[in-house]
Amino acid sequence: MTNKEKAIALEQNKNNPMELVYLALVNGERWIEAEATIMNDAYCAYTYAIHVLRNRWKKAEATIMTDPHCAYIYASNVLRGPWLEAEETIMKNNLFWFLYKNRFDLRHRLSAPEKITPCVTA
Repeated sequence: MTNKEKAIALEQNKNNPMELVYLALVNGERWIEAEATIMNDAYCAYTYAIHVLRNRWKKAEATIMTDPHCAYIYASNVLRGPWLEAEETIMKNNLFWFLYKNRFDLRHRLSAPEKITPCVTA
């Protein structure tokens, strides 16, 4: 895509981050001008990181970690290891917390902090 085509596509898709990810993927290169829009959506940011950047995208991590599913797949497929900063979010979904703990052999951890019950003696 030429710069003019990119500018037009960016204007036409300013509210459609997944289309911008798709266009970056088809174009086969990073699209810096579209990143501000892409990083506003957790799944789009993850998809851009894994398929376009093929690497960690620190600028978008704050958005990615707002969604338990996206945080889990980002840790699994991009970071390829535990993501301590996102664990509180991942814990909000029992399925993704279970998968996360098993994927990274963290089964000794509690299911979720809110499930801790105080010891009550009679």
